[in-house]
Amino acid sequence: VMVVDHDLRDGESAHDVVRRIREMYGESIPSLVVSGNPDTRPLDDGAPALLKPVDPRRLRAAVETVRRSAARKAADRQP
Repeated sequence: VMVVDHDLRDGESAHDVVRRIREMYGESIPSLVVSGNPDTRPLDDGAPALLKPVDPRRLRAAVETVRRSAARKAADRQP
């Protein structure tokens, strides 16, 4: 699971980085975004955006939810 800060240097965003990494590896790596900006939108695939500061329990729960969702989708694609 990728946990990516939304606002990165040189004008890049989490959306840019996640898209590029997914293109490099040819798969949908589960991810979520953290941001200090309350207007940050979730990723296009619906991956959550969490507002910083993120409580560690909430982050852990979000990572687990995203991981389980990705595992279910992968299982559904199996023949």
